[in-house]
Amino acid sequence: MSRHTAEAYARDVRALLELAGTTPLAELQIHQIRRFVARLHGRGLGGKSLARLLSAWRGFFNYLARDHGFSCNPCTGVRAPKSPKSLPKALSPDEATRLVSIPDDDKLAVRDRAIFEMFYSSGLRLSELTSLILATSVSRCHGAGDWQRQQDQAVPVGSHALQALKPG
Repeated sequence: MSRHTAEAYARDVRALLELAGTTPLAELQIHQIRRFVARLHGRGLGGKSLARLLSAWRGFFNYLARDHGFSCNPCTGVRAPKSPKSLPKALSPDEATRLVSIPDDDKLAVRDRAIFEMFYSSGLRLSELTSLILATSVSRCHGAGDWQRQQDQAVPVGSHALQALKPG
């Protein structure tokens, strides 16, 4: 798993330990886990963050059951509150043009323009872009969970991005 994922899981388990206080983990019950989730929700944590947190807690308790003799997983059956669904905000054509209109003064500006062109034309995440292997007008990358897009699921690369990536 990625460094960011491992750090997020560690942060989530630390939150569980803090919420549990002096209660031993082996004694936690489902109602306490629900109370922890409600408390975090009350502090402003959203549904998606709480769902990830619960997933980390479930995995942690599964590990404790498998390797340390815990008898139950108090997170089983606990659901995070629903998050409102919203569409991602797209850049206007003018905003996109401004974003990629970086003067080619130095090597960093050339690099930055190529990065923005790739983001704009392909829709890649930052972690995917950093692991990108470029081949002609399609690319292959590793994404979240170490999945890899296959040849028939290649990432499109626009002509402006290809131009920005050319050396010289």
